[in-house]
Amino acid sequence: RGTGVDKTSPPVGTRGHAGGALTALLLLTLGTPAASSGSGARLLTMQAEVKADVLKALGPGAEVTKCRELQRLWAGYGMVYEVTATRGDGGLEKLVVKKVSAPKEDADDPTGHARKLKSYQVEAAFYRHIAPGLLSHPHGPAVPHALLVSGGDVAGSLCLVMRDLRSSFGEGTTRRGTLQEGPAGAALSFLARFHAANWEKPPREDLWEQGGYWPLATRHKELGQMGAEWRRLKAAAGAIDRRIR
Repeated sequence: RGTGVDKTSPPVGTRGHAGGALTALLLLTLGTPAASSGSGARLLTMQAEVKADVLKALGPGAEVTKCRELQRLWAGYGMVYEVTATRGDGGLEKLVVKKVSAPKEDADDPTGHARKLKSYQVEAAFYRHIAPGLLSHPHGPAVPHALLVSGGDVAGSLCLVMRDLRSSFGEGTTRRGTLQEGPAGAALSFLARFHAANWEKPPREDLWEQGGYWPLATRHKELGQMGAEWRRLKAAAGAIDRRIR
């Protein structure tokens, strides 16, 4: 929301606190299993749209040779696809396509719905305006190269066609519940590089005002659901949130 939508929580635009973009790289590890056949017609339509988006991203002569559903985004907001394609010059492209089509507002959770829509707008802004600078930075972190960013407006539609980072990092992208010293060091190195590349840059209005996955302003429902075993943390939540901000 993954960021699902909001768990992908792209970077903030405030000084020195842009680390939220790390979670944008985790969109493959967040969400729910691939959809069942009950929504087959809609999924076929989305697959056709994904193939069209890939061909648009790769240009004349491109061909999609494989397109499979990787997983759903949280709460039915879209799907992530794994795509293999060839360019017009015959070169192979392994891609990840994130296709967002937000449902109507959830009357039971309007705050969560608004947060998800905002997260997609921020994600689009990140890949349009921030990621290119990170990719060209001599010491920047590895982030997906977006070949196409379409949508990302208030209507809640978005398509991201990105090169698959697993092609470069192999086993380093395996899901893990815990990290050993090597992978933990790599994660810290990523964060250090990301912060260094964004340090002292002025805020952007199209990015998050506050980073992190749990800003209290949009998490009152979750705070209320915390059990008695977390009462001390719950009581301190307001003070912790003020300190983080």
